[in-house]
Amino acid sequence: MLAAGCSDGTSAPVSSNTTVSPPNVLPASTTLPVFGPDGPPTTLVGQTSVAATIAPEIDPAVEAAVKQAVQDFFAAYMTCGQAPAQCHPADFHSSRGTAVGQGTVYFQGLAARGEYFGPDLRGSYIVTQSVALEDATSAMTFSCWYDATILLGPVDASGQPTVLNDKRISVRERQQLFFDGTDWKVGEAATVQDLGDGNKCPPAGSTD
Repeated sequence: MLAAGCSDGTSAPVSSNTTVSPPNVLPASTTLPVFGPDGPPTTLVGQTSVAATIAPEIDPAVEAAVKQAVQDFFAAYMTCGQAPAQCHPADFHSSRGTAVGQGTVYFQGLAARGEYFGPDLRGSYIVTQSVALEDATSAMTFSCWYDATILLGPVDASGQPTVLNDKRISVRERQQLFFDGTDWKVGEAATVQDLGDGNKCPPAGSTD
């Protein structure tokens, strides 16, 4: 189940203990003009040719730290959902952004209704497919989230927890992470695309 603010569904623990120094953005590189059938028309005398530029490259260490932060968020989110009454969203969200407030409301709601994620995550995972730095302390990611968790409720007449939702779905998530001086943490999160039932995500650990 993905939740409002943190998306709309499940979540699990683990937070990165690795201290990462402030990220560095490598200088933007400039591509050389392309000639031949795919190249632009030649310029006339007096005209200025502007070389195409590409987005600044990200330091591989920073990119890896951001991707790990998404995994840590996912793990903490799942753990939080499994025991929402003992959950503290501020522990795994950035103090910047709206996600911490939305996550707090979501998990408090679960606890108040006696709802929680089942202990078996049934292979749920998240794969971050792109990372872009907005500045030295802000990064935007797009990830595919396979959510197979079961949402359970109070016990029924048989003494077993009520199954409220056991659908397996895939969604595309946009998350904005902020660097607080030691760690990257999710500050904004939203589901931007419903990919449908079942696992529609790339394999866990892939980057495509």
